[in-house]
Amino acid sequence: MKYRLEAATFALTAAIVAGVSPWVYPRSASASKATVQPDIVGIPVGTSGTAAANEGTPASITEFDTIAGTLDGHQLVGHKVDLHVVAQEGASARAFWIGGADNRVLVVLGPDSHHQRSPVRRGQPTTIAGSVQRLPKASEMRSWGLTPAEAAELADRRIYIRADSVTTTGHGTH
Repeated sequence: MKYRLEAATFALTAAIVAGVSPWVYPRSASASKATVQPDIVGIPVGTSGTAAANEGTPASITEFDTIAGTLDGHQLVGHKVDLHVVAQEGASARAFWIGGADNRVLVVLGPDSHHQRSPVRRGQPTTIAGSVQRLPKASEMRSWGLTPAEAAELADRRIYIRADSVTTTGHGTH
């Protein structure tokens, strides 16, 4: 009799565990499938590592509002830019401003830029390829030829765009 009671207890415990486990440990729908669904549509995922190849590399910023609209520009430092904007004002032979008067960003030709001098005029459609950078020390910024007011404005923003390439179209305004 004792043997039957132990067997019955074991059978009952096994039935309870088997009956309760689907609620306690539910199987996800994807666990029963052999295929892998990518999180981002259109990006191949597999052993080749195509999706992982872009991880850690920030996407290029293509909208000026992404830069102008951020409160803390430091989060954008290092991001590549590919902007199509209208130049607002030349600051010097190496630099010019883009954006509105109350929210503008300085673009400085990098040392390896295709241009020795800023090729832009006010109102000229301009394509800029480069990156968002932290402001360097004041001594390094002297070569940019900024006025004291422009330097103060730049100090408030604390970032600028270093242009590797600047292309303009049209004539702009004087």
